Amino acid sequence: MGVERSRRPNQIKKIINVTLQETCTMYASMKAFSLIVELSHAFSGFLSIVSWIRHVSLCLNAAILNSKLYNDGNDVSPLNNGFVLKALLTKILFF
Repeated sequence: MGVERSRRPNQIKKIINVTLQETCTMYASMKAFSLIVELSHAFSGFLSIVSWIRHVSLCLNAAILNSKLYNDGNDVSPLNNGFVLKALLTKILFF
């Protein structure tokens, strides 16, 4: 009976140590996963901004090209009726 009592506190200490180690490991892995999720959201936002800039530049290129194509004095130019500019402003406002 005396041997059992001396082993019991050691077993309790071992259980507490293992539980603390598992808890710390779980917390660290959750933090690492959270960091990965945050980085993926940041990268997604970056790609969204790049896509938006690309779209705006395409709209501007289309406006410049259309103004060059219809630069023969014709008043039906897409720049004159504002079609491309409306599309560009819509894209800027609804990022």
